[in-house]
Amino acid sequence: MLTAAIAAARLDDRREANRLITQAQDIAEQLGDDRNDHWTAFGPTNVRIHATSAAVSLGDPADVIIQGEQVETGNLPDELKGRRSQVYIDMAWAHSQQRNDTAAVLSLMEAERLAPEAVRFHPQARDLIQTALHRSRKNAIPGLDGLAERAGVAA
Repeated sequence: MLTAAIAAARLDDRREANRLITQAQDIAEQLGDDRNDHWTAFGPTNVRIHATSAAVSLGDPADVIIQGEQVETGNLPDELKGRRSQVYIDMAWAHSQQRNDTAAVLSLMEAERLAPEAVRFHPQARDLIQTALHRSRKNAIPGLDGLAERAGVAA
């Protein structure tokens, strides 16, 4: 259902994406907690992360922020660092769309704290860093230059 929700969002089918997310949320609530049985990474938190990613695919930064602020990444098992960091990359995208580069950089720094490789090798994260670099003056956003350097993004 979660994969289908993302696919529907990428096809700009908000209604179907929301229906699938709601259906997955109902099942996740029955499960009760976040689990990673057989690497399925299913539960209420991962459903909320997918809702956030679906909002990105739908191009809706306001909904990304609403969804992302509801995610408690600490509920996920430790081995799901990539899932934990994804919500912060999605939030960074939303902030960047709203031209709030300071908030975007803070979100990327949190993603990096959780999973450094997720920022260094994620094309969207690297693009967001590049965008913030282009829109800001040198040293205007605390931490941006260091983040760019660690991610291998040229200033």
